[in-house]
Amino acid sequence: HTRLVHDLRYEELSAVAFGYSMQPAVLDLVTNHHGHTLNLLLDHVVKLGYRRIGLCLPSGWNKKVDKLWQSGMLQFRAEHPDLAAVPDHFWDEHLSENDGDWHENRDKHSVVEWIRRHQPEVVLSFNEVYEDLLAAGLRVPEDVGFATLFLNEGDEHLSGVHQNDRLIGRKAVDMVID
Repeated sequence: HTRLVHDLRYEELSAVAFGYSMQPAVLDLVTNHHGHTLNLLLDHVVKLGYRRIGLCLPSGWNKKVDKLWQSGMLQFRAEHPDLAAVPDHFWDEHLSENDGDWHENRDKHSVVEWIRRHQPEVVLSFNEVYEDLLAAGLRVPEDVGFATLFLNEGDEHLSGVHQNDRLIGRKAVDMVID
């Protein structure tokens, strides 16, 4: 698949990328603004009274979005010096083309160990990490709070930000038409 990406003549296409999956980025991009998503989530958890906020993500995804989550967290902490300094946790996926994706290959133990060591009151991450917390015997929200950066329709048991992929898809179509 990598060769196909490089061999196409994109300047002759009417196309946009929907999200950051296409790497290297050769098309115009339509996606959620991940920095704004994080800021919405951070503002909300602070209003709920959380002061020990932990960001926990696969390092590849953070890089894929131009480190908007990491830089957003650094900026928020600089603007809120009253918050506890919980180090972010970025884990390496260690994936090759044949390994599947990070969902199946994530280091569940390192996430739980990070929580036990640094004791965040709330974890900001992906839905799969919520499942890891439960599997490790942690109770949400009694032991640790959790909010997802990718709240999907039907995720009634989770809190977080719904990125509204349908609206983003409509905007992608508008961009191609224009």
